[in-house]
Amino acid sequence: MLISTLNYMNLTLKKYTQSNILYYFNNNMKRNGQKIIKIKTLQSYLYKLEKELQVTINYYKHLGKNYGTEIYYQLRYPKNKCYHKINSYFKRKREKKFNERVYKYLCLKNINVEKWECINNINNINNIKSQKGENHNQKKSNKQLDKTNKYCNKSQNTMAKTTNKKENSKKEIRNNIFSILLEQLKQKTETKILAPLIKNYLDNTKNLNYTKIINNQYYYDLLKILEKA
Repeated sequence: MLISTLNYMNLTLKKYTQSNILYYFNNNMKRNGQKIIKIKTLQSYLYKLEKELQVTINYYKHLGKNYGTEIYYQLRYPKNKCYHKINSYFKRKREKKFNERVYKYLCLKNINVEKWECINNINNINNIKSQKGENHNQKKSNKQLDKTNKYCNKSQNTMAKTTNKKENSKKEIRNNIFSILLEQLKQKTETKILAPLIKNYLDNTKNLNYTKIINNQYYYDLLKILEKA
């Protein structure tokens, strides 16, 4: 709505102040049933239009105590293109926050898996120490040998389970990345085309990790593939 206000004022007024902008802007807000804002909030909006959204060129010059300040807010693009750029900016921001939330959740899940493996390994070490103590204090016998064999078998089973756990973790990471990419790209093409394309891409990508989801490397790689397809 601020873009419309600035566009209107540039077309109808040769000079204006921030108070003029606030007046017209708040009138538009009232007509649309929205809350009016104060001058400091307006100044913050005007700053963001230039510095963050990059859709305006803000002219500001203080002429001295007796002459006040000159201002002018030139739109860099036609009004509709400004809207498009602003909407795109906030869309990217929402996607980034979504990716960060997903990344934190998945990292927490992986930390819990690693914590379980660590505890499991500590238990194994304690069992080994305990077993050595028993061997030192007791006579070697067939019964003790049976216990040792059972422990060895248990250790082998634990190692096998740990290996399977790591494999399952890799599979889970791959599935999570697949789901995220499918959600990000579903507006670009049909799911029946997109799903096998993502699957093939992930199959041919080594060392899948969430960092490249956060920085959108996988997303942009797939966009290029879609453009060529």
